[in-house]
Amino acid sequence: APGQEYADRFVEAVPGAKECIAVTGNPRTDLFRPQFAGIFADEVDALRKRFGRTILVCTNLGAWNSGYHPPGMVFYTVLEAPGLDLESPRGLWTIDVYKGEVESEVRNWRALHAALPTLASNFSSHTIILRPHPVENNETWSHLVPSSPNIVVSNAAGLVPQMLAAD
Repeated sequence: APGQEYADRFVEAVPGAKECIAVTGNPRTDLFRPQFAGIFADEVDALRKRFGRTILVCTNLGAWNSGYHPPGMVFYTVLEAPGLDLESPRGLWTIDVYKGEVESEVRNWRALHAALPTLASNFSSHTIILRPHPVENNETWSHLVPSSPNIVVSNAAGLVPQMLAAD
């Protein structure tokens, strides 16, 4: 689990999980430590040459914008999990978590969509890189992102180099 609160909530929801959960933190953030950041220097330089100054906006809307299955299929897969009794506390919890995830993603999408034009306008000397999560459908973003010469939809580069290259 990335943190103790996450681990505690998981253990509450899944009886017997305590023995299986370890709090590890997020190893990706260690890559920003000075002794590791140099690993990405060439990629960071290439991104800065290609895009100039950037602001990175990462999305994580895979339940709403799955690149693999329509949202209804994702929900169906969750509901058809082997051994999941939808009437049990765990089944009801699973439905509630998924419903909350979709509602959260829709709220996040609306806020992002409203903010992008202002961000692009106020930082016109920057390239705004909208980076969909790898599980998302990039094509969706090409249709939904407000038209602006300084907004680019791309997740072609790795996340860490993009983060290090961004202002």
